[in-house]
This record gives sequence, structure tokens and C-alpha cells, in this order.
Amino acid sequence: MSTTEERRVILGGVVKLAEAIAETFSPLCEVVVHDLQNPAHSVVAIFNSMSGREVGSSATELGLARLNDPEFPDQLVNYENAFPDGRRVKSTSVGLRD
Repeated sequence: MSTTEERRVILGGVVKLAEAIAETFSPLCEVVVHDLQNPAHSVVAIFNSMSGREVGSSATELGLARLNDPEFPDQLVNYENAFPDGRRVKSTSVGLRD
């Protein structure tokens, strides 16, 4: 299997997992999958959209920090965040590096 095929398979599995998590906690949980190979259009899947983001949206500052800093933690759990409209939310971010 080529690296490209491997990435596609892994990303497909991550999207399935994201969808299952979103369904489990619906409607109170937005789940977003990013592929940081293209930060300007990194969102490849979104479930229970609450933030206004959509497929093709750009990476957040956190995503860019993860991309640019090899020491950036792979998991940030239960941190305070806010949607663009100011609503406060609790967030978790998990980075999978290849």
C-alpha cells in the first residue's frame, strides 16, 4: 500500500470515529476532523456543526501551532474555548502525526 493510500485509509477511520463520537454526544458536541497537509482548507469532516465551520474551512490557531511545533502536545483535554460568535465552550484536541 502506498503512503497516499495508507493516509486515505487512516483518515477514513478517523472520520468514522469522529462521526460515532458526534452521534454519541449529539446534539451537544461538535466534532471536526482536520488534515493539516493543507492548512488553508484543513477541515475534511464536521459533525454536529455548532461553530459555523464547514468542510474546506481553514485550520485554527491551535492547528497551526500543532503543525509548526513538533513539541506541541498530542492531546489538549477540556480547555476553555469560544466559538466565533463568542459562545464559550469546552474543547478537546487530539493530534495524530504520521
